[in-house]
Amino acid sequence: PGIPLPLVARQLAEAFSVLGDSVHILDSHERPRDDPRYPAAFERALADASARARRVILVLDVPCLKGASASLLTDLDGVVLVTRPGGATEFRLHQLQRAIDGERCLGVLMVE
Repeated sequence: PGIPLPLVARQLAEAFSVLGDSVHILDSHERPRDDPRYPAAFERALADASARARRVILVLDVPCLKGASASLLTDLDGVVLVTRPGGATEFRLHQLQRAIDGERCLGVLMVE
C-alpha cells in the first residue's frame, strides 16, 4: 500500500498552516478525466482556489498530466512532483521537469 498522495498533500498543507499561510488542496481526482470539460473546469477550480488561499496544493497523478493539465504547471510559483514507484517513468518525470523553469521546480518526491 504505502502513503496515498492525498496524505502527502495534507501533510504539506499542515506545514504551510503552521507557518500561517492559508492553504487549499485541489484534488484532480474529484472529476473524471474523461469528461470533455475537465481541463477547463480544472483551470477554473485552480483560479478560484488561488483567489481564496495563499498556497494551493494540487493533487495530480504524474502519469495523467498532459495537455492543459501540464500547461498549468508553467503558471505556478513552485512545483514539487510527487509520484509512487511505478507511477511515472523517469522519462515522463524529466519531461515535466523541463516544462517547469529551474527556479520553480522544487524537486521530485517519491512516496511508497
